[in-house]
Amino acid sequence: MSNYINKNFNNIFYFTLTFSIFPFWILAGSSKTNFIILFFFLIFLILIFIFLIKNSINKFSLNKKKRFLIFSFFLTYGFDVNFKLLPFFQEIYRNIFQISFQSIYFYFFAIICLMIIFVLIYNLLKLNSKNIFIFTIMMAVLVIFNTFQLINNIYFFNNDFNANVKYIKNLKNTSFNSNTKDKTVVIFLDNLSGYNGIDEKITNGLKAKNSYENTYKTNNFTHYKKAYSTYFNTDISVSALLNFNFKKDQIKEIKKYRSLSKNGYYKWRLDKNRLFKKFSESKIYTTTNKNINFCDQKLVSLCERFFPSQHYNFLENLKFNKKDNFFYLLHSSRSVLNKIIWRVFLASNIAYDFPIWTYLKANFAQRLSAFAENIIKTDYDLYFAHYLVPHSPFGYKLSKNNKCSFDIGLIYEEKAFPLKKKMSHHYDEIICVNLFMNNFFSLLKKNNHFDNLTIVILSDTGSGYGNKSEKGEINFQNTYPVLFAIKENIKKNKSHKDNSQKWSTQYLFSYYLNDRHKEPSINEKIIYDHYNSKYLNYK
Repeated sequence: MSNYINKNFNNIFYFTLTFSIFPFWILAGSSKTNFIILFFFLIFLILIFIFLIKNSINKFSLNKKKRFLIFSFFLTYGFDVNFKLLPFFQEIYRNIFQISFQSIYFYFFAIICLMIIFVLIYNLLKLNSKNIFIFTIMMAVLVIFNTFQLINNIYFFNNDFNANVKYIKNLKNTSFNSNTKDKTVVIFLDNLSGYNGIDEKITNGLKAKNSYENTYKTNNFTHYKKAYSTYFNTDISVSALLNFNFKKDQIKEIKKYRSLSKNGYYKWRLDKNRLFKKFSESKIYTTTNKNINFCDQKLVSLCERFFPSQHYNFLENLKFNKKDNFFYLLHSSRSVLNKIIWRVFLASNIAYDFPIWTYLKANFAQRLSAFAENIIKTDYDLYFAHYLVPHSPFGYKLSKNNKCSFDIGLIYEEKAFPLKKKMSHHYDEIICVNLFMNNFFSLLKKNNHFDNLTIVILSDTGSGYGNKSEKGEINFQNTYPVLFAIKENIKKNKSHKDNSQKWSTQYLFSYYLNDRHKEPSINEKIIYDHYNSKYLNYK
């Protein structure tokens, strides 16, 4: 045995080194039935890599310098992908320059950082030229890591979540067993312009306003037509709302409530959530989207999420294919280089912007029916949903007989539309959203469940189009007016604010849902100008 070990020491060393570097947690979320298969497949891949590298490394007619450059590039790419350097560089960029990382200049900054890492790796290789095989094995492991990460993302989406997460299935509007327990329902609609923010001169503007009346007045909601959002960034606005912040000059505190998500599917995670904490002694049910992660919060009893790749045929003529999934994985990666590669495909019209949003929006009616079913059938205290509807790009179109259908072609045509046409499509989606909400309320009523619910429907921000004029001034109408409508449990009798007055949703949300709400001495009608980082009086 000792002779065998001595003879094969290098092979054993490299194999052991490979396993010591490989992060086995990537396999932890896989199902038990597939774990053993994946484990042995991993060993097989590692052995193949070692064999190929050992037998080919000296056969290439590359000088030492070129070999070092190739190894350095692959190792830099591997570190970038596996250690998710994108959010790390974003935080550095934000702290240094005190500006949003969404700027195109951020990518120049990130590339410079990667070049520094590249130079460091290259010089380490030069210093350790006798041990270059160790670095080669590291590169092989990183390649394998990425292979398994890709497999895991495609086939085992539940890897990133606890057992309390399940998938949303297609559901029909059927009757269910009614549970009449008192419950609270909160629904966020993303980038939805409120009644007061709709321009009647634009096509379907007046129709969109009337749809609000038909939806909320007829269902006995108190509809605040002049409600406005204090902030026009979703991550800031939702953080402020869920933490009941409505007083002036709270932006620094609010920014501490959220952070960049470590999960590639989501953009943000909430680090603080006073609304959920209010229900800490109760049970909380959530359904979530790609923007903000509500699933991983400790107080959540059950979280549902829709995966297009798990439901290829969820809508007729709208399928999530393998190409879409590949580009989605590139886009959602926390790798700088993957993000740049995706942007190259985007500029070449090979990939599309946020393809996953298309599917999240297109199945909104089904998801809403599923949400109603769970409210009726289950026994939670808070039902919380955040839908990426009607966030751009717009895909819903309205027929002459007021029927809504999803046209995927609109998604790809929208960028070329002038502002008024974009707003017209936004109004179409408002009408469609209100039609779907009407069906939602009807389903609850059909099952004798509507009266016992406290229901809050609101939007986080306005349309997002035309936020800033050519002169650099804030466009109040497109940016800040939002939806806020509430229907309280029939048993409750809380006094309502005058809905003919201007009220911030920050204030209204706290007033109705925060048990410790305290009236300010003066209702400060202020909004936050993100472009100039200052508060302004709401016009």
